[in-house]
Amino acid sequence: MEDNFICVEGRLKNSELTTAEKKPIILPKDSHISLLLIRHHHEQVKHQGLHLTEGAVRAAGLWILGGKSLIYNTITCRKLRGKFEEQYMADLPLERLKVCPPFTYVGLDVFGPWSITSRRTRGGQAESKWWAIMFCCMSSRAVHVEVIESMDTSCCINALRRFFALIGIARRILDSMFLQLKTRLTHEVLCTLMAEVTAIINARPLLPVSADLEQPFILSPSVLLTQKTGVPPPPGDFSDKNLYTKQWRQVQALANQFWTRWSRKYLPCLQHRPKWTVPRRNLQVGDLVLLRDKQIACNCWPMARISAIFPGKDGHIRKVEVTTTDQGNIKTFLRPVAEVVLLLPKD
Repeated sequence: MEDNFICVEGRLKNSELTTAEKKPIILPKDSHISLLLIRHHHEQVKHQGLHLTEGAVRAAGLWILGGKSLIYNTITCRKLRGKFEEQYMADLPLERLKVCPPFTYVGLDVFGPWSITSRRTRGGQAESKWWAIMFCCMSSRAVHVEVIESMDTSCCINALRRFFALIGIARRILDSMFLQLKTRLTHEVLCTLMAEVTAIINARPLLPVSADLEQPFILSPSVLLTQKTGVPPPPGDFSDKNLYTKQWRQVQALANQFWTRWSRKYLPCLQHRPKWTVPRRNLQVGDLVLLRDKQIACNCWPMARISAIFPGKDGHIRKVEVTTTDQGNIKTFLRPVAEVVLLLPKD
């Protein structure tokens, strides 16, 4: 006890520290004064985290019991180091569990852009930006890629129509390849490259390759697409009149074989939840959030207010509608909860 304050009595009496640092005043963490002091020193060290803030508090002659839990409650800290929202992983939709022809149900994503040489001029080369749309079969995980010249509705619809007349790993592969290129691609070369990438991705095994001699074939999206294994036909004599019947039976038997393996071996691999195993607080209308933008630093991400929520069948919120302003214009977006950072709950 010193000057009616409870102080820490330590072993630093003979040190050259100040009296306040030798005998810091003890304060409880539940006091509003403790919260104000923590925030003051946290701002003095420019929101640099736990150790620097606690060091500044101790240097000021204060010893706040359990003060570490009070440091990360500021809006600025959430802007700098806030974690993306999570929610209990949802059940797989019916479209991913059906035995159906490839590309019956698809998901799509647009990625890019890349600068390519569109035409040659007397002054050099004219460059333009091109994107690509990836269509992914929800059951077989086969992919199809279409190249588009802009992000407008017309180009997307045309790509969709070209898809009717028939993305994580592809993005990393293509970005790595384009970083190593020293010259600009042409439109023809870009389309050929997309076809090669599609073939590579569709040839990847859906399951670990087995050493079992009774299962020599690798189950891959390309096999489900073409019903071909790349091995010679079985030996035997086939008459002309039974040629088509025999081929049909072979193809049908092969299709049944691979779809059986798909349903018995591949689907059980999707049973467990590798992450997001604990239910979290549902986002609510009125919550203030940050919108993820990969092009800028996280402390510059735009703020938005949640205007609508979309519960799943299990009651958990995994998609929200957010409203923000851009140069005086009100804009509305749909975002998954994994793309937002909660800044300030409405309550």
